[in-house]
Amino acid sequence: MSPSRTRLGMLNPIRPRRKNRPSPSHPSRGEVGQSLVELAVSLVLLLIVVAGVVEVGRIGFHYITMHDAAQEGAAYASIYPNSCAAIENRVRANISEIDNPRIAVSILIGGQPCQSCTACKATNSCPVAGHIVKVTVTDPAFPITMPFLSTFLGRSTIQLNATIEETVIRPECE
Repeated sequence: MSPSRTRLGMLNPIRPRRKNRPSPSHPSRGEVGQSLVELAVSLVLLLIVVAGVVEVGRIGFHYITMHDAAQEGAAYASIYPNSCAAIENRVRANISEIDNPRIAVSILIGGQPCQSCTACKATNSCPVAGHIVKVTVTDPAFPITMPFLSTFLGRSTIQLNATIEETVIRPECE
C-alpha cells in the first residue's frame, strides 16, 4: 500500500490510496440479482395477503347484506306475522343478489313455519303477541374467488347464515 499525496504534493502516510473497488452507492452484479429475488418473493406474498383481505371483505359484505335483509324481514313479520309472501319479498328486496336462486329464506313464528291466517285458524296455531319470529337467510354456496383460500379450505364455496329474532307485536289474524 503506497501512501497518497496531499494537496501540496506531500505524501500523506495516514490515508492510503484507493484501489479499484465498488463504491457503496453502486452495488455489484450479485447484489442486484439478490435484490430482485427478494422483491419478487415479497411482492408475491404481499399480493396473496391483499387478495385474502379482499376476499374476506367480500364475505363480510355479503354477510352484512344478508343480516340486514333478515332484520328487515323480522321487523316486518313482528307486525304482520301471517303475511308470509310479503315477509319473504321484503327480505329478498334487501338482498343485493335478488335474482340469485340459491339464497333461501326461512320464516318461523312461534317455532312453526309461517302460515296464512286461514291456514293458522284451521290448525288453531295463529301467532299471538309475544311469540318469537325467527327469520333466517342462507346462502349455501357463496363462491370463493381466491384460489389460494379455496385450497386452504378444501372447497370453493362456503355457507353463510344470518338469523334474526323479533317478538310479535301485533297478531294479524285476530
